[in-house]
Amino acid sequence: MGRLTGKKSRRTLDLGMTVLMILVMSYQATGNLFHELAGILLLLLFLGHNIMNRRWYRALLKGRYAGYRSMLTAVNLLTLVSMLAAMGTGIYLSQDIFAPLLGMREAYLIRPFHVAAGSWGTILVSVHGGMHIRLPFWGKTKAGAGKGSAEKSAAAALRKGAGTGK
Repeated sequence: MGRLTGKKSRRTLDLGMTVLMILVMSYQATGNLFHELAGILLLLLFLGHNIMNRRWYRALLKGRYAGYRSMLTAVNLLTLVSMLAAMGTGIYLSQDIFAPLLGMREAYLIRPFHVAAGSWGTILVSVHGGMHIRLPFWGKTKAGAGKGSAEKSAAAALRKGAGTGK
């Protein structure tokens, strides 16, 4: 079995996380036990995703922060915080899997935080994924200049929106 850093492994992991995000957000249709199991699997894939992208954490304090990098870093950190909050409160709210380990407790105050963190996490994960997607036709724009990356086009749009236009 190959290392978990190849493009196929990353795409498989990202696809798995996407499917699980949809299933986790379908709580009313799937029920609590499935919600908790899917949440645990999502947590494991989330940890794997962050381990696979550990170079990003190492590079946080290096280099310049221009418009696109600043925005991407903000989105990534907000996504990290919201997902950890959703998963942490989810473990605390557990009624099936972690309940025997944690014992009964008053959780009615935690549920709104869990729902809010999960909702923000879903929005931020969508933005995060959109900022990383590469489309071949994007390279035909003036900003992309043959690179074929959404990053160059997004950076150009940010510069234009900020009034620098350079």
